[in-house]
Amino acid sequence: MYSQAVEQIIDTLEEQLLTDWQLEQYAERIGYSKYYLTRTFKKETGLTIGAYI
Repeated sequence: MYSQAVEQIIDTLEEQLLTDWQLEQYAERIGYSKYYLTRTFKKETGLTIGAYI
């Protein structure tokens, strides 16, 4: 369905939904750059990470 990176983003977002994190913190936790995460997430889901949240 989604790549491993996007699955990790979704899992982390859902786990930390009520936590006030910045994109850099999500990227650091997952192990990818924030630029890669935003491009890949948008490409695969059609949404920005902010819109998904």
